[in-house]
Amino acid sequence: MNELNGTDWIQNVTVEFNTTNYTASNAGTNWTINITFSDLRANFMDITVYAYNQTANLTVTAKRTLIFSKTTTVPKIEYVCSNETYAINNTNVTIRLKARLDALVNSSNVTLKDPSGVTTVLNMSLLREELAGSDKIVYNYNATYLVNQTGNYTLNATVLDVEGRLSNKSSVFYVLTNVKTINVSAGNVSGISFNDVCTNEPLTNGTQLLLIVPDDAVFNIEVKTPAPTVIFSNANLTNTTNLLNYTDLSKNLTPPEGQRSLSQFQLLTNITDYTNVTVLYNYTAVVSVIDNEDNLVMYKCPTQEGRSSGTWTLITSSLNTTDNTISSTLSSLSVFLVSEKKETVTETKTVTVTSGGGGGGGGGGGGSLVQQVVNLEMIIPLALSMYLNDTITVPIVLFNSGDVDIKNITLGKFVDTKYAAIDLAQTKFDKIRVNDSVKTSAVLTSSAPNAAKAEITLIASAKTPEITVRNRIYIDLIDREKANKTRVDDKLDFLADLFKSNPECLELQELLRQADEATKNGQFEKARALTESAINACKELLSYKGERIVIEKPKKEFRLKITLPMVIVTVLIILSVLLYAMRNAKGMRSFKFRMPHVGIIRRIKKRKIAAKEEEKDINKLFRERKR
Repeated sequence: MNELNGTDWIQNVTVEFNTTNYTASNAGTNWTINITFSDLRANFMDITVYAYNQTANLTVTAKRTLIFSKTTTVPKIEYVCSNETYAINNTNVTIRLKARLDALVNSSNVTLKDPSGVTTVLNMSLLREELAGSDKIVYNYNATYLVNQTGNYTLNATVLDVEGRLSNKSSVFYVLTNVKTINVSAGNVSGISFNDVCTNEPLTNGTQLLLIVPDDAVFNIEVKTPAPTVIFSNANLTNTTNLLNYTDLSKNLTPPEGQRSLSQFQLLTNITDYTNVTVLYNYTAVVSVIDNEDNLVMYKCPTQEGRSSGTWTLITSSLNTTDNTISSTLSSLSVFLVSEKKETVTETKTVTVTSGGGGGGGGGGGGSLVQQVVNLEMIIPLALSMYLNDTITVPIVLFNSGDVDIKNITLGKFVDTKYAAIDLAQTKFDKIRVNDSVKTSAVLTSSAPNAAKAEITLIASAKTPEITVRNRIYIDLIDREKANKTRVDDKLDFLADLFKSNPECLELQELLRQADEATKNGQFEKARALTESAINACKELLSYKGERIVIEKPKKEFRLKITLPMVIVTVLIILSVLLYAMRNAKGMRSFKFRMPHVGIIRRIKKRKIAAKEEEKDINKLFRERKR
């Protein structure tokens, strides 16, 4: 800074730069300051100088704008696109340019070539300027253009920074006349977004969409679920589309050996015309129970029925520990597992111990550094079953299996569901000696509306030496009523088999009907009592008749079946033979033969028919139980 006039008037000079004031020093009429710049990004910045005269209490000011830049710059155009890569003829489109620079922009230029080959220079306006990261500037430009020809339009953009370096990029968008209507729905999702394939910016969103789009238009479709986000690239949809059906599997499937399940879900779709599909899972909600984020992986299983660990396939995935996401790009959807590799918690610490002295009369000796293992183990029941509204107490043991004493231990907890809670009897322990243990307990309480899975993580942390161990309790929350119904159903099936195999017990079928009705009404205890009574009554009935109970249906044997008509015919034949013999016998007196009364025959027939009807009823009930 140089004084031009009134050189004896200025008494001191202050310089303001980047919200900081600096005091200048002078040598004659020249005033100077030294400012060190370390992390300023490219920008226009003002520097203001205040010259002050104390006697007159006056100030003069000078101001100048500086350009801060970089010597090595790499400008980049992220995209130059129409907001609709597939547009309808005779509509307005918005041409967008997005560039990311590490220096200030000098100029930008965008041209459009229409289907007739005519090139137009577009008048692009700066929409906004944004700071990105520690040293980037993002420039967004746009312009409106009326498309009045069908065919392909070509965009070409150039961006030049203040250092004279430029970036160039081109793209094509399509204008069509024919349109189609698509009805898009999905199951168990929180949002559907149709994004343009060039800008990847949203065109429309919702949970159920009815859209009119150009024929052959493709989109990047993003579907948000309670767990993963699913992204279909270049998807071409038909008129009615069930885009995605999401199901939370609640850790019901067995993970691969050596893996601990964090999330399991099934993703199904009926669309097939897309380039690929990305499954992105954000694990922020469970990050507190993850031992090591670098051990996170994704598996895929063909179907939900593939419950054995051998059917899981490890898939290539990308891990972002900054955003807490893991993702995989695939060609199809099915059942997915996000898991963490199990680790053994063992830490090695270096401690100072005193070694023994030398031999003879000499003294000596001193400390030396040796390595000793610090190992804290947590012993708990790994798997439990509880009813939906239940309370149980579980033991917890912390065991020191290392080489040094462990002090100042704190026991913490984490529950992955609101339907289970844990209350620790003791959370702090002063000391655990080598090969010793401490014991406490925890009260687990469940309050689930339906059958579910729960996972409780216990975390033991010590301060001296520092070590942390985690262990998990997996809880199966069981519906008591459903369990009772299953047991009663088994009893009813057994009883139906029993009656079918032992026709002598058909007269007890009313008990079976009542038990079945009680089960349908949720009266499981009554149904159980009725089935027990029917089984015992059948056993007693057979014992009275000298029969043995048959549990399974007897094998068919070839035997002659005697029927009432056969008996009558046989009796008539015998009587006819006797009558003939008696009439021809000498001295035989004549006598009359009377047929059995027809009413007796009818009663016998009715009993046989009733027995058959009862057997049909039992068979019908048996078939219903089997279904």
